[in-house]
Amino acid sequence: MIRLALRGMTQRKLRSTLTALAVLLGVSMISGTYVLTDGIRDAFHRINETANRGSDAVLTPETAFTSTFTQQQTMPVSLLDRVRRLPEVASAAGQHQAYGALVVDGKEIGAAHGAPSLVFSLMPAPFNATSVAEGRNPAATGEVAVSRDLADQHGIEVGDHVGLETAHGTKPVTVVGLVDFGGSGSAAGYGFALATPGEMERWYDQRGRVGEIHVAARGGISQTSLVAAIRPHVPASIKVQTGQQNADEQARDVSNSINGFLGPALLVFSGAALLVGAFIIFNTFSISVAERTPEFASLRTLGATRRQVLRLVAAEALVIGVIASGAGVLGGLGFAKGIGELFHAAGTPIPTADLALKDRTITIALAVGLAVTLFASIGPAVRATRVQPALALGPGARLPEARGSRLAPYLSAAVTLIGLLLLVLGLFGSGPAASRLLGMAGGAVLLFIGLALVARYLVRPVAASIGMPLERLSAIVGRLARENAQRNPARTALTAAALMVGLGMVVFVAVFTSGVKTSIADSINRLIKAELVLKAKTFEPVPRRIQSVASGVRGVATTSAVYYDQVEVNGHHSNVLYDDLGGISPARIAQGYAFDWVEGSNSLLGRLHGDNAVIEEQFAKAHHLHVGDSFKVTTPSGGRATLRAIGEYRDPQLLQGLMVDERTLHSISAAKDPFLVFVTTMPGTEVSAVRDRMKAALRPFPMAEVDDQQGLRDSISRQTDQIVYLLYALLAMSVLISLFGIANSLFLSIHERTREFGLLRAIGTTRRQIRRMVRYESAITAAIGGVLGIAIGLVFGALITASLSELGLVFSVPVGQLIVFFCLAILVGIIGAVLPARRGARIDVLEAVHYE
Repeated sequence: MIRLALRGMTQRKLRSTLTALAVLLGVSMISGTYVLTDGIRDAFHRINETANRGSDAVLTPETAFTSTFTQQQTMPVSLLDRVRRLPEVASAAGQHQAYGALVVDGKEIGAAHGAPSLVFSLMPAPFNATSVAEGRNPAATGEVAVSRDLADQHGIEVGDHVGLETAHGTKPVTVVGLVDFGGSGSAAGYGFALATPGEMERWYDQRGRVGEIHVAARGGISQTSLVAAIRPHVPASIKVQTGQQNADEQARDVSNSINGFLGPALLVFSGAALLVGAFIIFNTFSISVAERTPEFASLRTLGATRRQVLRLVAAEALVIGVIASGAGVLGGLGFAKGIGELFHAAGTPIPTADLALKDRTITIALAVGLAVTLFASIGPAVRATRVQPALALGPGARLPEARGSRLAPYLSAAVTLIGLLLLVLGLFGSGPAASRLLGMAGGAVLLFIGLALVARYLVRPVAASIGMPLERLSAIVGRLARENAQRNPARTALTAAALMVGLGMVVFVAVFTSGVKTSIADSINRLIKAELVLKAKTFEPVPRRIQSVASGVRGVATTSAVYYDQVEVNGHHSNVLYDDLGGISPARIAQGYAFDWVEGSNSLLGRLHGDNAVIEEQFAKAHHLHVGDSFKVTTPSGGRATLRAIGEYRDPQLLQGLMVDERTLHSISAAKDPFLVFVTTMPGTEVSAVRDRMKAALRPFPMAEVDDQQGLRDSISRQTDQIVYLLYALLAMSVLISLFGIANSLFLSIHERTREFGLLRAIGTTRRQIRRMVRYESAITAAIGGVLGIAIGLVFGALITASLSELGLVFSVPVGQLIVFFCLAILVGIIGAVLPARRGARIDVLEAVHYE
């Protein structure tokens, strides 16, 4: 049977290849996801191991937890002197670090594709991980060295005079050297600059402070012994680790923050691609089994048992699965490389080490590919065993109707309803997040499968409606195409379902992001009273001196800064929202921001000082708090406070979490710089004129941007669009796989209808008409997939929006985008029909008429 399966596959090369491609692309996404996340993890390990290669121990400030908003914490330089005096210590040095891009001709420059640029203090031996490639290290005031890759990207040479962003604005500096990091021109794509410790202290307000302390042990002292010797001499707020422990922890924290989102997200898209592949495999084998009914009947006549026929079909699926999965594992390297380039192009680069296939990646990818292939082929294989030997004796043998076919409509409806129920329970139910997510995933898969099964009962009316315009274009050809699409509703539905999955997810993303944009725009319109808003171009704080500069601009009435950090509340994080702690000036915030009070009024702002706080509605629900309740908060730097809620407001999108007086925030948080500055203008002043003067005044701070309300909406929309386009690019793989499914189905259909095409040619149908008929048929099938995809995407969008309605998310349908997606679906159908249409038109008339 294995030999027979291999012989049959070689005779049906095109069919086998197209089926294998569907599996290959899906497995490539699975494999590539693991390759990419492993590469990210390895890259950060290498960066931190290189940085610590001369360090036997590293001292850093202890953090209570990892925070998105945390600004760098520092330690007193007196601690460095204390460590140096220990007998086990050979040498020790303090490290300064800050974010600061180079400025050329008034514009920020950074590493390729927007990777963050860092500024470090020059470290002495043995702690210096950089080496001079050209020029020298900085030694005097106003001197910097630049990573070689960063300099090459922007044409910077030794001796050039450029600017450097600092806490005090852009400072003029001279590039005195180009350096490598660990033998490379950059730190895995991260550009950086070096300055003297004294300049770092002045430029970034770090006088008397250091960010890290690196220690080298005396001869004969191990790293663990050195750590044990240092620990009793430093406060409990300082973490003492071996150089390897510090490198491992930093690499783990950074890579986990990236992979914690990226890995699951890519696996979701991979799952969608494999689901599309499963539909294609099922459809291909279903058509193949139906077409080969006489072959199976002949085998049964010659004595083959049902088990042997089952093994024959399963063997074909197994061979396809093995070959496609094996190629897909290797294709994962290309997929990972492509995703990395995609993120670079989107302005969110991800550093990766050399991409490699690990044993875990190979095992998982092969297992998933084989499982999907075999599972999708089970149904057709079982149907093949029902072929009776007597069918081989008569012409026009057809596969017998499956048992329980009368129950098919009810089973289809049941699967659809169960999927919908699981999805709803996952979104709106209670219980552990992991089980809810698993229920949502299972519900989504069942909903797709159920809709694909139900679609067979919708094909005829939908095809009639969609085919009507085609019949007007060409009455005969259009009618034949429509009738062909309606002839086998199950086949048409399954072919359309492959496109439905990818397009459904695309529509969901479009609907969801449209709702997010609408919701944020509505919040900006309702809650921001300030005519201008100052913020960074990327998601990071701006230097606090910006507020005083803005206050001095002619036409400005008030400025109000908003500082951010994150907190643990009563010892834990919320599972729903980030626990954001905002620091504001109660006397000025009401000038630029309008609180939407649930309980209280603006009069509460006069009491917002000390331990008093106002809490956002969703924060209150997440922690079961009410006005008058007291609760404990802890910041990442270890600051603690017991706060009391004196009011509750509603704003789950702009000022989330809770708000306290900025003095209270600074007393428990390391956050020194604001994320937002609201600016109100004097009555009668032209806002555009004030904005122009503001931009001129803030030229020394090129990282900041000045937006009016429309500009703020546009800025948020652009940032959202970057993510959306990235998601569209990932989902394009599912749509691409569905294209192979359409082509495969058409190739099989044309082969099955060879005699029909011959008769059409014999009665005068031209090759051009044959090609047009096949394209029309494919367009109708793709349009059905488009209708189903848009419908299920809207359902997903409505359910997700309803589950997040408390966060202010509204249901918004981007009609224009849906029209584009529908046209795209039809285009995919037309492209998929190009080669099958040519093949159908080239059929020899005489041979086709005698074909059985």
